[in-house]
Amino acid sequence: MRLYVAHREGLEHPELTVLNVMDETSWQEFLATMRPVFGEQLAGEQLPEADEQAFEQTKKMFQTFKWAMAYVAPRGVGPTAFDLSERKQTQHRRRFYLLGQTLDGMQVYDARRAIQALRTLDDQDGVPLWLQSQRQMAGVTLYASLFEPRITRVDLHDLPRDHRNGPYFLNVSRILNMPQAVALAADRSKVVLYQSDKEGWQWPKTLAKQLSWDAKQLQIREAIPESKE
Repeated sequence: MRLYVAHREGLEHPELTVLNVMDETSWQEFLATMRPVFGEQLAGEQLPEADEQAFEQTKKMFQTFKWAMAYVAPRGVGPTAFDLSERKQTQHRRRFYLLGQTLDGMQVYDARRAIQALRTLDDQDGVPLWLQSQRQMAGVTLYASLFEPRITRVDLHDLPRDHRNGPYFLNVSRILNMPQAVALAADRSKVVLYQSDKEGWQWPKTLAKQLSWDAKQLQIREAIPESKE
C-alpha cells in the first residue's frame, strides 16, 4: 500500500500536512491530477485521462502555501480494488463478516497506519496534520482520527449521517451513530463538515454548546455543488 506525498520543490519543512484518505472516485481524480507531471512515479497504475486544469490548480496551491499533501488509498480502493461487479463486492464483504470484521473496519486501520507512516518522515516532525476525505470514506477517516493523537483538524465532505449508509462496523449502532462519533472527534480535533444538507447534526451541535466549545471546534458548512459543464 503506497503513501504519496507532494509539495513544492525545495520545501524542507511544511507548515501543514493534509492526508487525503481516498475512495475510488477521489483515487481516479488524484491520478488524473498528477498524471501530467508524475506519470513516471505512477507507473503501473491504470491512469485515466490527464486533468491539466486540476494539476495547475494544485500547483498554484503549493506555490501559495507551504503545505504538503499526502494521499493514501486504503485496501479495496485503487491498486488493491476487488472485482468491481456488485455481486463480487457483496461476496467479499460477506466473507469479512464471517471473519468477524468489515472492510470499513480494516480501512480504518489502513488510514491509521498511513498517519503513523507519515509521521516517520524526517520533514514531518512537529508538523500539524489535517485529515480530509469524502463520502463513505469520510466516515472511515472520522473513526481513524479517534485512535490517533495530535490530529489538528478533520475535514469531511458529504459524511453519511447514519451508519446504515456506511461506514459499516459490526454492532456499532448499539453504542453510537455518526453524530455521536462526530462529537467524539470534535472533542479531540477541530472538525469541519461540508454537507449539501446541514440537517441531522443537531446532537453534536447541542453538545458543543453545552460544553462551551469554541465556535471553530465543530463547524458545519454548506458544500459547494460541483459545476456541470
